[in-house]
Amino acid sequence: MIKWILYFFVVSGLLVALIYPMQLYSSMKMGGAAVLTLIVLRFNPAWLCRFTLMFLVSLVPFLIMNGILTGSFIEQEIVWYNPAHIFNYRIGTIPVEDVYYSLFMLLTTMLFYEGLKRYSSRSKNLN
Repeated sequence: MIKWILYFFVVSGLLVALIYPMQLYSSMKMGGAAVLTLIVLRFNPAWLCRFTLMFLVSLVPFLIMNGILTGSFIEQEIVWYNPAHIFNYRIGTIPVEDVYYSLFMLLTTMLFYEGLKRYSSRSKNLN
């Protein structure tokens, strides 16, 4: 079940990147997140289910904070997106692309963390 959530991000991200290539912000963020997620799914690391749950939990504060920045709870938004560069579907005032951006950033961080952890354990075993 958990992996299907990630497969949803892969399929939807690739579709938007292919159908709307002129919306650069959308195609780059959604396509990049989709490709990185697909690579990780291919290797099926042990931490993938925990990561997915962590990502879903992290969306709550992310959506609150991003909502504030994009004008949900304030008179004038702090962050403004050019409609010519985005897919223009929103969660409240938040462009959907930002959820994919969050996935991309968290997954990249997790990959670096796991890689450094593996490297560290190997170097300890050599000594």
